[in-house]
Amino acid sequence: MLATTAAKVQSTGEAMPAPVLVQSAFVIGGAYQGTGVSYRLQPWNITRNSDLMLGGGCQHFLLSEPDGFGLGFEAGTAGRSSEGELSAEFYGGIVGRYDGFVLGDMLRVSPAHAVGLSSVTGKAASEKI
Repeated sequence: MLATTAAKVQSTGEAMPAPVLVQSAFVIGGAYQGTGVSYRLQPWNITRNSDLMLGGGCQHFLLSEPDGFGLGFEAGTAGRSSEGELSAEFYGGIVGRYDGFVLGDMLRVSPAHAVGLSSVTGKAASEKI
């Protein structure tokens, strides 16, 4: 689940241009996967466990191209629930984002990938070895 504050939609009959982003805020959440990283490349084989997370963050873009590509920094925090225990995660890193996928004139899909460091107050069951 990803929501962003940067979208402005105008129905003019023309193709919706990619927004030139400087800052963006988002909410993210979901269930953890019960398997290793290699299975994430096969979405039809993913098993989920009872670990949940809900969080949010912000992105600040230093480079934002008119074609929809942006590069910048991301920071966020999340609350996590695992086997009845609560923990928190704080993270920050470099983010790349593409805002060029438009469906109709009302929906923009914006994949992003962040690489950085995180700190947690406790481990989720899926992180324990």
